[in-house]
Amino acid sequence: MKKLFLLLLIVSLPALSQTATDIDGHWQFKEIVATKDMDDKAVEMLTGYFKDTSFDFNPNNKYLAALMGNADTGTWKLTGKNIELTSDKGEVYELNIIDFKKGLLSVKIRNAAFTLTRVSDSELKTGVVISAAKSQYITVTKEQLAKKWFLKQPPSKGQLTPEMAEALQKMAKGSFLNFSLNGDYNASVLGITDEGRWHFGEDKSSIVTTNGADKNFWNVIEITATRLVLVKGNSKEQWLFSTME
Repeated sequence: MKKLFLLLLIVSLPALSQTATDIDGHWQFKEIVATKDMDDKAVEMLTGYFKDTSFDFNPNNKYLAALMGNADTGTWKLTGKNIELTSDKGEVYELNIIDFKKGLLSVKIRNAAFTLTRVSDSELKTGVVISAAKSQYITVTKEQLAKKWFLKQPPSKGQLTPEMAEALQKMAKGSFLNFSLNGDYNASVLGITDEGRWHFGEDKSSIVTTNGADKNFWNVIEITATRLVLVKGNSKEQWLFSTME
């Protein structure tokens, strides 16, 4: 009986604990881990928020992450069942491992749980711009972009009820991005204000805004004299702006 117990313990060890080698590599969102109190609409909405999430855990303990449309870099370490992330901005947060199988990693961050799938280098799409969608972005000039743009249509996460849609539209009212020719910018988006410096990415189809150590990325898919359509970070969500308030 004692030998049988030891055998069962040895067999179960890989499922109970992971090493840094198990975590090394590229991981992308697969699905939400639903709980009993979640209905289909809740799962759909959470999927909308996390569908473009990806993590690249390097053996040198550096990481690159894309989470809810924002790119993040820093260092990581595995402590028991937790992946501790320390961003280059100084923020610390944890991914709690709730399940691990070959090629699948289920984690919980705050109140959301989701499963990641391991992908090969050739399939990798982590980072600021999704490679498969990169061709849709266009190059712009400072003269085209340098003006005040008012948010006309924010993206929605999944199917919204009429009440939720109305609340989102109220939050969007008065939101703007203001780019100056000298590289300064200020913004107020969905009640969050920000100011700092901006510049183009290498291909001039992405806009990088910086405020101290904080960085955000926007990709341009359409621009006219009065209309601007952006995609935030590596998400697929389109934000529509206009020069008319």
